[in-house]
Amino acid sequence: MTIELVHSKLQAPTWRRRSLPRPRLVPAEPPRLVLITAPAGYGKTRLAAQMHDDWRARGGAAAWLTLDAQDSDVVRVCAHLLEALQRASGRAAPEARRLIASGGEQGEAPSAAALLPALRAAFAALDAPLLLVLDDLHTVDGEVVLDLLGDLLRTPLDRLHWVIASRGMPALPLARLRAAGDVVDIDTRALAFSLPETVAFMQHSAARPLSEAQVGWLHARTEGWAVSLQLAAIALGSAADVDAFLQQFSGADRDVADFLMEEVFNRQPPALRDFLLDTSILERFDHALCDALCDGGGSRALIDEVERRDLFLLSLDRERAWYRYHPLFADLLRQRLQRTRPETVPALHRRACDWLAAHGHIEAAIEHALAAGDHARAGALVDGISTPLFVSGRTATLRALAARLLPQVADAQPRLQLELAWEHTIRWRFAEARHALAAVATHADLTGPDGPALHARLAHRQFMLQVFTDDLDGALTSGQAWLAAHGGGGDFMSGSVAVALMMCERESHRCALTAARAAAFRQRFADTGALYGMVFSETVIGSTHALRGELALAREAFEEAGRAAVRIHGEASLLAAMPAAQLAALAYEGNRLGEVDALLERCAAAHGVSAEFGLVDSVIARHLTAARLARARRQNDAAHLALDRGLRLADEYRLPRLRAHVQAERVRLYLLDGHAKDAARLLGGFAPPGLPPAADAFCGSDRVALAMAQARIDFEHGAHADVLARLRRWTRWAAERQCLTSALRLSLLLAALARRSGDLITARHALADALRWRGRADFVRSFVDEGEDIRALLTEQQGDPLCDALLRAFDGGEAALAPTLAAPDDPRSLSARELDILGLTAANLQTAEIAARLGLADTTVKWYWKRIFEKLGVRRRPLAVRLARQRGLIA
Repeated sequence: MTIELVHSKLQAPTWRRRSLPRPRLVPAEPPRLVLITAPAGYGKTRLAAQMHDDWRARGGAAAWLTLDAQDSDVVRVCAHLLEALQRASGRAAPEARRLIASGGEQGEAPSAAALLPALRAAFAALDAPLLLVLDDLHTVDGEVVLDLLGDLLRTPLDRLHWVIASRGMPALPLARLRAAGDVVDIDTRALAFSLPETVAFMQHSAARPLSEAQVGWLHARTEGWAVSLQLAAIALGSAADVDAFLQQFSGADRDVADFLMEEVFNRQPPALRDFLLDTSILERFDHALCDALCDGGGSRALIDEVERRDLFLLSLDRERAWYRYHPLFADLLRQRLQRTRPETVPALHRRACDWLAAHGHIEAAIEHALAAGDHARAGALVDGISTPLFVSGRTATLRALAARLLPQVADAQPRLQLELAWEHTIRWRFAEARHALAAVATHADLTGPDGPALHARLAHRQFMLQVFTDDLDGALTSGQAWLAAHGGGGDFMSGSVAVALMMCERESHRCALTAARAAAFRQRFADTGALYGMVFSETVIGSTHALRGELALAREAFEEAGRAAVRIHGEASLLAAMPAAQLAALAYEGNRLGEVDALLERCAAAHGVSAEFGLVDSVIARHLTAARLARARRQNDAAHLALDRGLRLADEYRLPRLRAHVQAERVRLYLLDGHAKDAARLLGGFAPPGLPPAADAFCGSDRVALAMAQARIDFEHGAHADVLARLRRWTRWAAERQCLTSALRLSLLLAALARRSGDLITARHALADALRWRGRADFVRSFVDEGEDIRALLTEQQGDPLCDALLRAFDGGEAALAPTLAAPDDPRSLSARELDILGLTAANLQTAEIAARLGLADTTVKWYWKRIFEKLGVRRRPLAVRLARQRGLIA
């Protein structure tokens, strides 16, 4: 994304008449911070400009930034700071600029927490001292921006020196800097001209010489207030009697400015008075803009005359093309305009709006449209820049502009509502998102020239709302339709739809994720530097790997998502919490409970203000993992509290998948504690999960979770055979779809219930399947959490390294055997017990004889043969013996 820069903000203002040098206010050695605070008219900007120019005159690098009300947008401020840095020092700070550009079309700017280290790095790279001047800091009311500047100010950057000018004491952390002697404060008393300075100023500025007594009188009445002295100098130029003029001062209060304003203004030529009043409504202007406001043209000559008469005009660029009035002078002119001819004010604002809009200064044009009371015009202008603001990450500005429009006007702006709908959606403001999309459907002209583009964007937003509200079955259909109608390009919308469709497909247990497909997704976002899109993409890729049982690849993807999220939003951010929750689930599965604690604490810190953000998958992972961790530590109340939180979110936002997962987990906990009746009641509001669906039907993870929960309950009610048959069907269904995590957990439940029912053959076969799938990944807690029946089955296989490692986890150990990466026919994957069975078979012993020799059951020997076949890639015992002999494994 690119941020439109206002170049006149980056230039120290200049005046036609040279400013009075004030060496007593300029520190001999530059401190960390010079803070200039005083009301309007005390010469803050002139002094800051003098410091800036003096620094440059001595060969130093100096940067200038004039702040304004729009700088409550942190992205805008940072973009201008980086540009000021580059202009002053030649350092482009490419990393920081790339970070600002990372939001792409997604409308997501980096957070202040992420921008801060980038700015620190940019200023730390200075190879020579830099003076940074921030003027008019009081115009910024954004807490985020002030916090960012405060944190940057506290950073020990030895080569960076600050000058900050503000009408009031800024909300910056200055106590420690002051205690260290790093702040020079210049306040109202210091800025007030001393008598010698007043003498020098009047000699320099007054049109006629004044006596020492007259200057003394003037100094006493103005208390050295710079703007009053300047007004007096101008007014005295045409005063018939200096003493009589001076006697009219009634005191030293601020009313003197009003009096002097009248004197100065009334003594100007009529044409110049009209020009001053007309142009007072402008924050910045050049002669062409002034011509648009004033009848008759000739503004260039009038600007020159205002400058020649020293009427508080500041030049904003080296070419002396753009200007602004001193804020106090402009305020006084506007007050007079409103008092003397208020009927002209709306027309002036409309003319300014038209010219500014025609010349690309849209945000300034909006201000004038609003000042004219023309909300329809303002709304149309906001609509026109909604997408540019959105793709440049300036959503804070977009929201602020939308809030200033009348509600009915805002609703009628389709582009505005489309961008707001996206932001509402990703922040879980679903009602507002629906309202925005309904407004677009009502007001947008989808048949006009912009109709196709608007329709594509509307359909995209509707699809993403389905995804975030967890209507994944419907989203699968509408997403495929969107890609067919509008997709295929490399733009953000096509990419985001493709990623969301991968999530929908995974949720329906269609896990055809190849390395090439994952690489293509990664490349799409890497090519555009879209870190925000990368976070979502890697999180979806990781969750797909996780369902496939590829836990190591899942962890890599989640960690990559986390790194990207931290880079753009910071570690304690909602964005970073999204992959962190998934990593916590993986860590729990691997029995790395200390790691789970740290990841869940990071999620809790991010969700301290808001629990609503991101993909529902991560919300499910967070609450289930917290509950399972608490249960593993025998903290039953904490486990149910974690589930209660998840259930509240599910009910508040109408998220059925979250609700199903929470209640299915609670069924397991209730049954473990012997509360079968309570467990049965939990599933009353859900449709019976039944048997696995046909191959082309949608079947989400919630249905699998409910099928497992229903199986537990039905088993407690005595339907043993039916439950085992159902679980076999579900396990086979998940395995056929390569969703091995689901298959493994279903198989473990089948093993546990089969053993409990006395069907040891089914139990051992099911455990064998689970162990075979476990060999690909670090599954531990799925075995442990299924309870004592699994422990008993594993105990039958003592001596097997994998079973022994899992048994250690039952006893509280965190270490488990790492998943084998050996190929299926790699002899290193055979255990000692399996080699014993191969050797005895080679000696012509039959199954019963081998069982007796090794002290095993016949069924256990058969179970081992199943594993040997899997590892060697054969299906007959003679072939397995021959292959083992060829490789020297047995004699």
